[in-house]
Amino acid sequence: MKVIIVGGVAGGATAAARIRRLDEHAEITVFERSGYISYANCGLPYYIGDVITDPEELTLQTPESFFKRFHINMKIHHEVISIHPDRKTVSVKNLENGEIFEENYDKLILSPGAKPTQPRLPGVGIDKLFTLRTVEDTFRIKEYINKNHPKSAVLAGGGFIGLELAENLRELVMGNHEMEEEMVLIQGIIDVFWVEEDGIVLLDYKTDRVDSATRLRDMYKEQLDLYAEALERIFPLPVKEKYLYSFRLNQAIEV
Repeated sequence: MKVIIVGGVAGGATAAARIRRLDEHAEITVFERSGYISYANCGLPYYIGDVITDPEELTLQTPESFFKRFHINMKIHHEVISIHPDRKTVSVKNLENGEIFEENYDKLILSPGAKPTQPRLPGVGIDKLFTLRTVEDTFRIKEYINKNHPKSAVLAGGGFIGLELAENLRELVMGNHEMEEEMVLIQGIIDVFWVEEDGIVLLDYKTDRVDSATRLRDMYKEQLDLYAEALERIFPLPVKEKYLYSFRLNQAIEV
């Protein structure tokens, strides 16, 4: 049996290892578009913060070590660009030389992962706007910091990785006394914001059982002001209107 897996890292690599344990004779190939098949996500912020200094410490497995352990072919820098179920093949592009070829399969597993979404707003695509998900993302952020020595940062996302990155950026700033510490962490999700010609409109949904518009406004004004400030640092437009939508009151409250 020949198995092709689209995508490595946690999902694809785990599936490949499990198949090998179930069938020691299966021919297994994993196509991964990035240069890494297995890495520790939680370590990425600590490389940016110089806690981890050796980039090899970020990787848990290499294609060579994975093949030696499981006899599984890990093809990095290879992107599956189309699937042909009628003839049980996939079209694969070698991202290093541009070559496109077809590979047949008996079983196909899709584990392509995801990527952070960025709204189509003015400012998206500028050289100082980053996402942090992969090892390559980490290197880009680290390179920018080393070259430009930024004095402030805005983090959109307050999960584990966001908080770890905030911690490490803070240490970098505090470690350089010539830099002014200034950082904003958006520790939640802005439900809706959209752009008009003269500014951004921000709308945040609330399910609180508060029966007073005044009280709800007082509770969340500071939070919305923080969101607005962060958006204005990212996008070259002011936030002109801010609203809370209360499900209990069934109305939008201007803040």
